[in-house]
Amino acid sequence: MRLIILDPNLEHTHGHHALYDRALAGEAVRRGVDVSVIGNLRYGPDQIGDAPVYPLLETTSYGNFSDDPNFGRMDNVRIGNRVVFDELQDLPRDFFHPDDVVLVHTVSHINIKGIVEWISTFPASTSPTFCICLMLPSGIEIVAGDKYRVVDLALASSYREAFKASKKIEDLFFMATGHQHAREFSALAGFDIPSHPLMTAFDEEPLSSDVMSERVLLFAGDAKINKGLGLLPEIVRQVCP
Repeated sequence: MRLIILDPNLEHTHGHHALYDRALAGEAVRRGVDVSVIGNLRYGPDQIGDAPVYPLLETTSYGNFSDDPNFGRMDNVRIGNRVVFDELQDLPRDFFHPDDVVLVHTVSHINIKGIVEWISTFPASTSPTFCICLMLPSGIEIVAGDKYRVVDLALASSYREAFKASKKIEDLFFMATGHQHAREFSALAGFDIPSHPLMTAFDEEPLSSDVMSERVLLFAGDAKINKGLGLLPEIVRQVCP
């Protein structure tokens, strides 16, 4: 078995993509598994942690293809997924073997369908096992049970179309980062997508309790509205009066 990390977002040696790839590669090697990373053309080194890097891809999960004020988000879905499919089709097919596991993390609405459609081009007899980790916004909000409300049509429709296409593929599995993402993507997919913890590892020792204040509020991640920054004032009022 060989683990192949397919990470078009690996553009540099810092950030969560590099952190995940190093952690995953290190754990694979520790377990005696060969590992390779297919990264972005802009990635400089030929190695990340314990894994060789093949810089072959160009379009990341965060690309923008249209500035149209009305239809730009839908254009991004349509154009981005087509570009991603074409890029993946150009990868050397003989690089992939039936006993490989290909892991794709941090996909988005602009590449999820292109990735799934590319996976569908592998004949069942020669296809690796593919696993896609979902960790970005789904475009929906759970209302109750499996009922949901669409809050971003471009995101939700892209994932929904990818899930529909995936039902024909035998060796493709999804997982979602955390229970909330798992609920949302399961509702969109119409089948169960299990939750998974963050794929990361830290070398640093945790802070001891004697250097921590009595109560700490941590906002982890970029300070962006779409990552919950706007919720902080009310959270501060309730948690840290």
